[in-house]
Amino acid sequence: QLLLVDLKFPFYNGTVKISEMGTKNMIMTTERIVDMLENTGFPMAFGMQKEIAALSGILHKNEEIKSATICFNQSNNSTNFLVLTNQRILKMDMMLGQDKFCEEFSLLKVESISYQKGMLMGIIEIQCEDKQLKIKKIDKKTGEVFVERAKAEMTGIELANPFMRNIC
Repeated sequence: QLLLVDLKFPFYNGTVKISEMGTKNMIMTTERIVDMLENTGFPMAFGMQKEIAALSGILHKNEEIKSATICFNQSNNSTNFLVLTNQRILKMDMMLGQDKFCEEFSLLKVESISYQKGMLMGIIEIQCEDKQLKIKKIDKKTGEVFVERAKAEMTGIELANPFMRNIC
């Protein structure tokens, strides 16, 4: 069953508590999300049900998943799930036994994104006009692809809307 809700302002950058959203905010079916993730080449892993369920209440009905990657944070036993859509980058912090948060970055506000390879894992850095995010322990197989696809999406948005970046 697909439920529609009011969409957020598309240029919003902020953090949302996932547990406050609930299933009433479900905009997209989990089957559609799984299909989109599989089409990006993201290796679906056992235990991703919570992330996929959370995405069903976060993604807008006109958003398409372009890439995804995962990182591991041993200090607080959390998994960060990064999702690139045609409109924004979502960083979902899925801490075990605690609240789960989603931080979003509009592609119109992202100034740069880069990937650094490490011996075992990589680092993604995202620079926005008002904040910088450095995410360590990124999966090497999907991290570099994530950044290249993000750059392509950012370029496509700029080409389609050359004056939008200046007014956001």
